[in-house]
Order: sequence, then C-alpha cells, then structure tokens
Amino acid sequence: VLGTVLDGIPESAVLGMSLVGGAGVSVALLAGIWVSNFPESLGSTVGMRKSGTSKNKIRLMWWGIIAVSAVAAALGFVILDNSSTLTGAFVESFAAGALLTMIADEMAPEAYDRSAVYAGLATVAGFCLAVFLTSLE
Repeated sequence: VLGTVLDGIPESAVLGMSLVGGAGVSVALLAGIWVSNFPESLGSTVGMRKSGTSKNKIRLMWWGIIAVSAVAAALGFVILDNSSTLTGAFVESFAAGALLTMIADEMAPEAYDRSAVYAGLATVAGFCLAVFLTSLE
C-alpha cells in the first residue's frame, strides 16, 4: 500500500502537469499507469485478503488512495503549472523510480513465483504495448 501511494502521488502529479497549457493526457501515459497499477492493486488486495483484512477496510483504503491521487493530480496542475521544468523533471523521475521499485521489489518476484514461464513474456508484451502507444502520438 505504501508503494502504491508513493508511486501514485507523483504519477497523478504528472497527469495533472500534462494538462497544463491545454495539452491532452498522453494515451501512452494513461495506459502505462493502468498497466502498472492494475496488477499491483490486485496483488496487494489478494495479499491483504489472505492476511485477514476485511473487504470493507480494503475498499476504504483504495478509495483513500484514489482521493489522495486526485488531490495530487489537481496540485500537479495548479502548483507545478508555474514551476520550472526542473521541478517537473524531478517529479517525473521520482514517479519513474517509484514504479521501477514496485516492479523490482514486488511485482516481478511475485509474477515469477506464480508463473515463471510467462513472467518475462508478459513484461516484454507490456513494454511493446507502451512503445506502440507512444508511437501513435
């Protein structure tokens, strides 16, 4: 959950920053965020359920993360609008680092434990999808 928050806040701020100046949100950015967050949230939810956490507590936690992410997106739009490009680059690099940390520490080992044969193929397929979506823009 902590990883999701640390990853989600800068991701959301980057989403807000991408709206500055009337520019739309990149399809590749949205897809990348969804592709990384969906399995991350599923894995976290399964782990919490196995440890005995109630469904209502899990739902409340995810709604809280959504609310914090929405605030971060709004702040990314409002505050970072007037900031330097260096600040924007820092936020984007923090988001990328948080995502890589989540992949290396949590998602990749868990994927390999569950299905060693397909873990690498799924990783490459996700990367290819991101490259393809980026090339469409």
